[in-house]
This record gives sequence, C-alpha cells and structure tokens, in this order.
Amino acid sequence: MTAFALAWISWLASSVPATCGAAAADAVAQSGSSHLLLAQDDLKDLERDLAFSGDWWESKRRSAVRKLAEIGSPKAWELVLGALEQPSAQVADEAELALARMTDKKLVQALLGAKGLGHKELAVRLRAAEVCGRSQAELDAAMLAREVRTAREPELRRTLAWTLERRAAAGRILEGDHKRVADALGPVARTDASHEVRGAALAALGALQREAVAPEIAKALLDKSAVLRCAGLEVAALLGSDKALAEATRLADAPELSVRTAAVDRLAALATRGAVIALARRYEKEQQPTLAWRLRELMRELSGVEQNWEPAAWRNWAEALPQTWQPPARSGAPRTVAPGDNRLSDVSGTGIGAPTLIGLPIVSTRLVILIDLSGSVWDTARDGKTRKQILDAELRTALEKLPASSAFNLIPYTGKPIPWAKELQPATPANVQRALEWFEGRKDRGPGNYWDAALLALEDPDVDTILALTDGAPTGGPRWNMELMTEWLAQENRFRRVRFDSILVDAPKGLQKHWQRLAEQSHGYSIAVEMKADK
Repeated sequence: MTAFALAWISWLASSVPATCGAAAADAVAQSGSSHLLLAQDDLKDLERDLAFSGDWWESKRRSAVRKLAEIGSPKAWELVLGALEQPSAQVADEAELALARMTDKKLVQALLGAKGLGHKELAVRLRAAEVCGRSQAELDAAMLAREVRTAREPELRRTLAWTLERRAAAGRILEGDHKRVADALGPVARTDASHEVRGAALAALGALQREAVAPEIAKALLDKSAVLRCAGLEVAALLGSDKALAEATRLADAPELSVRTAAVDRLAALATRGAVIALARRYEKEQQPTLAWRLRELMRELSGVEQNWEPAAWRNWAEALPQTWQPPARSGAPRTVAPGDNRLSDVSGTGIGAPTLIGLPIVSTRLVILIDLSGSVWDTARDGKTRKQILDAELRTALEKLPASSAFNLIPYTGKPIPWAKELQPATPANVQRALEWFEGRKDRGPGNYWDAALLALEDPDVDTILALTDGAPTGGPRWNMELMTEWLAQENRFRRVRFDSILVDAPKGLQKHWQRLAEQSHGYSIAVEMKADK
C-alpha cells in the first residue's frame, strides 16, 4: 500500500465520529482499515526492532529502517529520522540514505528541526545536512545558507556549503532564492576562519552561476592558501575560457602538489590546444611521480595515442597542433587495471617499472598504506597460511623495493587506526626493516574502521597517495556504507587532491564498484585479487 493511501486511510479513520455507528465503521473497513491496522502493527514491531541494542541486532535495526522507509507514513519517517542518532554506523548510514527519498514538504522540514540540523550531536547534524544535499524535495535554501554563517563547527559549515552546491548544481534552489543564498554565502567565502569552509562556500557560489562571484574567484586564485587556490581553480571556468586557461597555466607551476594537481584538472577540463600545450610543458617539468603519472595518462587520453612517448615528444606533438584542434571523443568507460600491469608506473616511458604490492604498481613516493586487520585477514588460506602471513611477505617485497627518495607510513586498522609512525618516514633500509618487523608482529583483531584510518592519513600534509589493502567491507567506525563514504571522502579530500588506491582481497563485486569510484574520482586505481581461505 502506498504512503498516500495509508495517510488517507489514517485521516479517514480519525475523522469518523464514534456516534456514526456501525455503517460508518463498515465504510472505513471497506476502505482498507484492515491494511491500516496491519501497518500500525508493523510500525510497532519495527519501532521495537530499532530499540534493540548491541552489535548482534545491527542487521535487524538496518532492516527496520528500510521497511519503515517503504511504509513511508509520517510516523514511519519520524522513526527513520530518529535513527540518525543510532550509535551503530550501519543503522545511521541506512537512515541517511533512506531520508533522501522523503518528498512530503512537512516531513522534509523536520530535517531542519531538533531531530536533524538542530540536534545536540554534531554527527547527527552532519548527517542531516548531507541528506538535505541529496534530497529532491523543496527546502528553504536561504535558511540553509544562514546556517552556513552561524553554525559553530567548521565541519558543519563546510557540509552545509556542499549541500547548497549540490542543490544549486541540480537546479533545486529556486531562482527567487539565489540572491538571498548568495548574500549569505558571500561573507563566508571571504572571511570564514576555516579555509576549507571558504573554499566550499566559493564552490557553492560558483554552482549558482552568478557573475558576481568572479571577483571572489580571482582573489582566491591569488591567495597564499593552497586550499583557496584549489577552490578557485574548481570554479575558474566562470571567469571565461581565456582567463581560466591563463590562471591554470600559471598555477600548474605552483610549489604545492595539490595546487598543481587542481591546475592540471582544470586544463584537462578545458581540453583546448593551449591547455594541452600547458599540460605537455608541465609533464616535461613535473618531478612528483603521482602527478607525472596523471599527466602521462591525460596526454594519452587527449591525443588518442597509446604510446609512452618521452615528455619532450609530447610537447612537440602539442605545439604542432592546429588552432582548431579538438580532442577525440572519450569513451566514458571506467578505467580498469589488471593486477601486475606495471605499465602504469612507467611514467617516463623508459620501461623501468615501480615496485608493486600484490599486483598494484606503487607510483607514489609519498605513500601511506592502510591495512585492514579485521576478522577476514586471520582466515587460513589454502596453503595453510593466514592471509596476514601472506600479506607480511607481500608487504616486505614491496617496501624493500621502494626508491631511496621515497617516504612512507603504515596504518593498520581494526576498530581504530594503529599508525606505525606519526608522519611519513624516509624509506631507508633501517626504517623499512623497523616498519616490517613492527607490522609482522601485530596481532590486532577487531572491526575494520577504514573511515578513521583514511582521515588520519589525510592529516599528514606530505601524503600524496593512500593505498588501502582490505576485503572491501568496512565493519566499524562512524562510517560504514561505502556509497556514502565515497561521497564524504571526496569532500574531505577536495582541496588536498590525494590519490586513493586500493587492493581488494576477495571482495564482493557489489563493493568493488564503490572502491573503483573512490579511486577514479581521485585519479587512482583499484584492483581486485583473490586469496580464498579454507573454511
């Protein structure tokens, strides 16, 4: 039965006076009151299921959230909204995904109230703000913009700006509200204490496609903050193609890798002869392997040439292009890589490959490896070894081949991250040996909290690549659903431009697509390998 029918029956039943007698009662029964009673019983059962506590009942509580969303009555949605505060990430993530499907205006407004944006817990407020970004229902955008200015926590201000950006990009901010939203976001983009919040506000203003934002973009592109220059490059297209090309070309030589990467992305989006020449010249000068790898891939993609030419050859090719040149049509197919395809790491075209970890080339020289030590890593493989023992050997082979110029860190994780070092360490033989002995001695067990491990890795400003080795299924921490986590991590990484690689060991195909997306949105790679365990 639809939510509309349930609501109609509920109204009809409540509107029948007790004095109407048996005839009125029969009319209500013929209208489907038996289904109403069933739905009411279901609601009671599902509300009871949500009240269960403990890990044992997580799947039951998640199932309750899904069923309540299917019922879709006001009471059902109220219970789903309340599930945002569940301590279990599995249940709260399920509620976050479900609430975006609400369409009733009054119900959606509850997201802005005490159980959503007004909740006492920051985690719930962040979830409610994200739901507002995905919801297709009408919302008070001006009110959301005011919240960006007044929210105490930078994380919430940034998330609300992201929400407004998403709504603006999808055309879900009414034309009449554009000025009020822009007026509220403008001061945030100019003066907020957090550069990340300022960058997010600038991106939201850009999504409104307002010409008035051009001066703010120009200021951001000249700011000392790498975050703001990255944000300015994201929306530089609003300055016009010539100005965007000039600024991206200039910032392609910035000292910060994040800014150079953002400039390269802007040049790739322009895809003109001038942009390709700037990319080729950057490739010729680039010293960081991760960005050089990205530039090589872009040159091949934009040219349609598969060969691994020397950087100078790419520059000669670009400079010889006619003024009317246009790139070939792109296939749009997801980028894939087979385990062991070492061509990806041959940035210079010399044929000399990089070290690999279980088939994935290690391109980076500023690398953090996250290793999932949750339950499955302790299963016994067919040769009698645990997966952990196999990983010990694979990790030793990879780390011992790191170039001397590299720096690395290891962060195994269970319910919390367990870093080997506080920050990247030089890949000297002594450091590599200490790290390997430390990791080989780890006996930690517990749920796999990938979210907190990834955030910890992002805290090191020198990191340019995060490589996860996992079975693909996060089982602990404040984030669990990979679809949601991919979107959240994209925002955490937005102005850092760190590359996310992953090696998925015996991961279900349904999860592989989310890790693939996480890798692709950061220009990384994800591979799936088998290491089946005996049961």
